Amino acid sequence: MVSVQNRYNVVDRSSESMAELCEREMLVFLPWAPIQETGASPSVLGAARRHGVSERQVAVAWLLARWPQMLPIPGSGSPELVEQNIAAADIDLGPDEIKAITRATRGWSSPGEARRLWDFNCLSFTGHRENWRIDDSAGILAGTLQHG
Repeated sequence: MVSVQNRYNVVDRSSESMAELCEREMLVFLPWAPIQETGASPSVLGAARRHGVSERQVAVAWLLARWPQMLPIPGSGSPELVEQNIAAADIDLGPDEIKAITRATRGWSSPGEARRLWDFNCLSFTGHRENWRIDDSAGILAGTLQHG
């Protein structure tokens, strides 16, 4: 056995234990659906803004930063996406960004669960315009209310 391919991405981490086993045993881990649901992670969105790249690219960069035998194969429907996927290998996510992305999604068993949590946290019950964000350093929801 030389590799394992399971569904795994920044939001769907249900195969985390298998990925960690592959790391320990020096097996290649091929994350299936590596760029799905990238917009559901505030940490990924923040890193994309800071680096001036797409969420897809941050997701690929995060996977590559996890360990050397992680080999994502993101879908590419156009030459431009192939170029973006290649460029993701050159994105230098800092240790704090990698930790934030890893920590922010740990424990979510499915993309749907993450999406439900994020959608619930962003609902406005007052009818006013609200800006919400996840504070990755503390793992809490923070928000500001803007009248007008």
